[in-house]
Amino acid sequence: MEYRIPKKGEIYRHFKGNLYEIITIARDSETLEEKVVYKEADGDAAYVRPLRMFVSPVDKEKYPDVTQEFRFERVQDASPEILQDKNVQNYWKQDDVCSAKPSMILEYLDLYTVEEKLSYLLRVKDSVTEEFLQVVAQSLDFTENEGSLMERYDEILRYLQTVAKYESGRLR
Repeated sequence: MEYRIPKKGEIYRHFKGNLYEIITIARDSETLEEKVVYKEADGDAAYVRPLRMFVSPVDKEKYPDVTQEFRFERVQDASPEILQDKNVQNYWKQDDVCSAKPSMILEYLDLYTVEEKLSYLLRVKDSVTEEFLQVVAQSLDFTENEGSLMERYDEILRYLQTVAKYESGRLR
């Protein structure tokens, strides 16, 4: 299947109508599968989805009334009506689109071992944001509980410490 790989900063519309900004393309540390890391264009929630699924066509049997061809379509490639959408206009007027420093997210996603991830999280403790923690949790397949930012940060650290303890001797 030939497809266009999303790029950092591009805006995509999901076939159900919501707008999302691409943060980066990441690789699963276990399977090496490429994944798209993206966030709501008008919010803080961040998501991770396999690249193949991100660029896949809409299931017309399940969603027969959908006019969009692909699950996500780049807004810049869309019709002039979509570009006139108030959500898109407001999005481009924002001064600080991404609350987390993109470099923090990219640095974290480039780390390979659990020990490297633990060390990095300890170094950036004072700079963590909601978005950053969401990306970290999703990259680990970790389900976050409700709580303050620091409570959630501590839960992720405990999770990584547990993984390090029980997987350190396992051969890959």
